[in-house]
Amino acid sequence: MSYPYGPNQQFPPPQHWPNQAPPTGHYPPPQPSWGAPQQGQPWGGHQPQLQFAAPTYYPAPRPPKSNKNRNIALSVVGVFVLLVVLVLVFAPSKSNEPVANASSSAVLTGTDALGKAKIGDRIKVTTDDGTAIITVKDLQSGQPADYVKPHGTMMQISVEIEVISGTWHVNPLYFSARSASGTTLSPDFFNGADDDLTYTDAKAGEKVRGTIQFDVPNGESISLVILTGVMFERIADWTAA
Repeated sequence: MSYPYGPNQQFPPPQHWPNQAPPTGHYPPPQPSWGAPQQGQPWGGHQPQLQFAAPTYYPAPRPPKSNKNRNIALSVVGVFVLLVVLVLVFAPSKSNEPVANASSSAVLTGTDALGKAKIGDRIKVTTDDGTAIITVKDLQSGQPADYVKPHGTMMQISVEIEVISGTWHVNPLYFSARSASGTTLSPDFFNGADDDLTYTDAKAGEKVRGTIQFDVPNGESISLVILTGVMFERIADWTAA
């Protein structure tokens, strides 16, 4: 194998190499190295991100408030005030009459009514066991028994006990009467009545009714009915009209 050039000969420049296209006279522009910024670009070759402001929203205008509800409220208040005024104007005034003249529908209170209540009045009495409204009414002639003759005249009262709270111990012996001359009268159980007040324990909400009869000396009448407690202390009384 032979070579076109001897061992002491230099190689021709590239433009004289065989089968080599002649140079154009211009070399391609140098390529930037990786990461070097190009013209008009920041370092690293990344395009800047455009920043857009968030759109601003404005609330829709509110419709004008209606005065309908306010007018209705004012009307209701006006009607209420008018009703209160009418009640105050036409309400009955309080009576200044003493307790002794109270009607049978009035309720007196316990020992405060001593000597003031009359036959037919209702008295509210409270003990350690309960509270009751007690009414003594209908003072009239009694019914003597067929087999026992009274010493005087039989008189009877009707008693109603309405228990409000607790327990009320109903006992006819807790009732007594006094004549105009001061004689104390105990209940007479030997009579001809069929509805005598009997012993019982009444609970709240219950009503107990019955009659009590007294053997009143001839020529005298009952002037006072007395109710006593368990220890026979006076807790209420009713004067005869």
